[in-house]
Amino acid sequence: MALPFSTICLLWKQLSSPDGVREADRIMQQWFEQHFSSLKQEDHALALLSCLLPCKRYDRVYGLGEKQITAIVVRAWGIGSSRQKALEKQQDNGNIDCASAILNALVESGDLRGYKTPLTVREVEATLDRVAATCDFSSADLRERHGTSSRTTASDLLVDMFRSMSAQEVPWAVRLLLKDLRPAVVPETLVLQLVHDSLPHVLRVLNSMSSALAFIHDEEERRGKKLSCQELQISLQPQAGTLVGLPGFEKARSIVHGHRLMRDREVSVERKYDGEYCQVHVWKQGGKKKPEVKLFSKNGRDSTHDRAAIVPTVRQCLGLDTARCTLQVHCILVGELVVWNDNADDIMPFYKIRRYVTREGRRLGCAEDSPPDPNEHLMVVFHDILLWDERKCIDETYSQRRRYLHELVQPIVERAAIGEQIVMDFSASDSERRLASQMTFALAQNWEGLVLKACQDPYVGADDAMARHVKLKKDYIPGLGDSADLAVVGGRCDPLTAASLGLRRGSWTTFFLACRKVEAGDHDQGVTTCFHIVGQVSPPSISAADVRFLNAHGRLSQMPFSIQNEGLRIVTELKGKALPSHLFSQAAVAEVIGAGFDRPADARYSTLRFSRVKIHHDRGLQEVVDFVEYQGMAQTSREALQDDPEGTDQHSWLVRLGYDRSDCESEAATPSRASEVHDSASPLDHNQSIRNGSATGTKRRAGASLTATSTLKRLRRASTGPEVLDDASAQRYADPHPVEIPDSQTDGESSWLQAAPDAQQEDSQSATSLSEGESQSSYRLGTVLLWGAQKESLSAESRAAVAQLIISQQLDVTHDEDRFWSSVLARSDQTQIEGGADRQLHLVLVGPQAEGVPITMASFMLSALRQHCRVLDRCLSCRINFVAWDAVVSVCPPNAELNDSPAMEASNYVTIDHGRCSTTIEASYS
Repeated sequence: MALPFSTICLLWKQLSSPDGVREADRIMQQWFEQHFSSLKQEDHALALLSCLLPCKRYDRVYGLGEKQITAIVVRAWGIGSSRQKALEKQQDNGNIDCASAILNALVESGDLRGYKTPLTVREVEATLDRVAATCDFSSADLRERHGTSSRTTASDLLVDMFRSMSAQEVPWAVRLLLKDLRPAVVPETLVLQLVHDSLPHVLRVLNSMSSALAFIHDEEERRGKKLSCQELQISLQPQAGTLVGLPGFEKARSIVHGHRLMRDREVSVERKYDGEYCQVHVWKQGGKKKPEVKLFSKNGRDSTHDRAAIVPTVRQCLGLDTARCTLQVHCILVGELVVWNDNADDIMPFYKIRRYVTREGRRLGCAEDSPPDPNEHLMVVFHDILLWDERKCIDETYSQRRRYLHELVQPIVERAAIGEQIVMDFSASDSERRLASQMTFALAQNWEGLVLKACQDPYVGADDAMARHVKLKKDYIPGLGDSADLAVVGGRCDPLTAASLGLRRGSWTTFFLACRKVEAGDHDQGVTTCFHIVGQVSPPSISAADVRFLNAHGRLSQMPFSIQNEGLRIVTELKGKALPSHLFSQAAVAEVIGAGFDRPADARYSTLRFSRVKIHHDRGLQEVVDFVEYQGMAQTSREALQDDPEGTDQHSWLVRLGYDRSDCESEAATPSRASEVHDSASPLDHNQSIRNGSATGTKRRAGASLTATSTLKRLRRASTGPEVLDDASAQRYADPHPVEIPDSQTDGESSWLQAAPDAQQEDSQSATSLSEGESQSSYRLGTVLLWGAQKESLSAESRAAVAQLIISQQLDVTHDEDRFWSSVLARSDQTQIEGGADRQLHLVLVGPQAEGVPITMASFMLSALRQHCRVLDRCLSCRINFVAWDAVVSVCPPNAELNDSPAMEASNYVTIDHGRCSTTIEASYS
């Protein structure tokens, strides 16, 4: 037997009562037990879920507002003109919600005589699908499935549906069209579990109700039994063309809180970009020459057409139309859209995105914006990969997914980049201080904040939970957000919000914030006060206690809204229902805290973004900020730090975060704030890499966190000699692959030296045959740090070459970084010989990549050297050699002297002046 729509309406009515809100879980379980047989027989779980959770149907957009729906109901039920006017007046007053007002009007009119057979849930679902198919904002698949129809057809469909319903059913159908079932409170997770135990988990990977249900049905039919979550997990993977669920996040209320949330793990610290989320799906279809590209927005909508300007960039950075394309079947990438300005060499504020992104071919919210700038364009910054051919990336660790991302995506100068990251070990004793240092830079540069991601977490864990990231933003930290004192000048009622807060009918729930404004002629017209409305706030951005206070305070001085009132003038760019219903002649003063400033849609002013309000009873209107001053605050907030050689802005932010200035001084040993190389660029300064086409997101340890190109520029600026590294070299050093320093390993030296026993014996003899008169300080002393993942798979020739290098130069060898630096310190002690004018400390780094290793690793070595400043104090010069082991055979052939290598002779040198000593970096390539 089919499930009648009236049955689910009775469920909603139960959930709307005070007892229903408190006992929603019990009511829902009993209802499912009672109707389980009907649900199973008819197999219409999708129709049921679409009714119970209408917001989960991202593919359906109806494009109908309250007034349009009301007009359709009036037409369907033949409501008279007098009742229609009364109905519209109720809605305009805002004292009652649209669906309840319609119910009152229908009850007064009486049920339709001879209405058709009651509708089933599946029939209502089919009608809503056909109505949504007439809207351009619905998904393309839905529109194609039901064909193109006019809006007139949609109206006719709804008229027929409303005529087939009772007066008690129509309001719930109206709420379905508005996708807001309040006052009914539906327990979402429980509903999904009652339909199928594994459905919540499957939806995290296939975030489409129809796709998730189809997957479960197909798998169980194929195996002939009901499957558990663990059994479904085996074959569950993302599908190109279906949105993958987004991970949740925690808000860090302080540096200490953010550090504690990650619990001593290895953490990727990344810049929080102020852009639009974008999930990129690419797949090859049979019969089509070109792979298809589809873009999804954060709310699940297919936004490919809206963001068409970025599609060519996606195709280019993946090489889809070239022979170098490594994509065989499909992939899913996670990124963020930002606007890049070529003249400013920077990412533009968030509000500018709407100039370059359409909504079904229309630019919304741009009425007061400047025309698109020819020097600005969309850019995509990739952060993650969820699917790549046969790789089930969601089960891989975040570190591995980032490696896949670097293999697949080729950055494009100022068009496509991979988000940069710094990897920190949060179990280290100084990790909290390092995190504070990164945050101070982000704050000084007016970034939105930082994001912390656990490197070893999969996208969807075995414990059936999504990976949760930590957002660290200044407005989350008490006392750090942008703030201003504004006046609360008016209010408006949202009936459903008022009911949820337990307020009486007609209570204001949305409050309007304004600046003082002084305009010529106001005093001549008898206006004593002028306010410019710059924003509005409602729960949860304002506490329930403050809502009650403003209602009590406002009633004493309320007046109907009007632009011009006796003694009070209001300036606003708001229109229609966004306007307040009442003004307060005695405005309250509120401290408004936000995350920077933004320009609202169709407005010429800037205002605080994501504002939160706290009422101050002891502040007067004279403390309310002036409109001109408020706009000046917005301009100042958007201006990034241009030149701060002393790091004073960072120091002040560090103090405000609760750390001593000495903490920042100690951090100056890192490349981000080198004590002698003053530069405002950050360990996460992504713009520098974007400008040089190398926004590669190179993985680095904390303290070694500069991009290859930005490091190169620092070396240039600090050089006491001529610049020897040109732009061509910069492009050569910029490599898209990540550089990783592995965890400490032990006892790996013997296998290396045993790889070339003959060379070891021969060179050991030659090393001991140094003439006694030769000064030990003039001989190259040092240590080799072996690092990388592929060293055990080297060819015999390469191993022999590395062994030759180690032995011929009398160098120590280790995998362990601590042992490495202990050896360095010991070697520097050996150079304390009188008259050692040319004494050196010789460090050799052997790594797995011929491209990209030297300059990136130079930042690591420089950082470590500065931290071990005793080394520089004892050596007039310190030479660091980098040799990539996949090129060692050509650099150091077996049985050849190191100085015979042509690559060593052709090396580039950059000298950094450190006062009493200098550091020379030698980069060796094949």
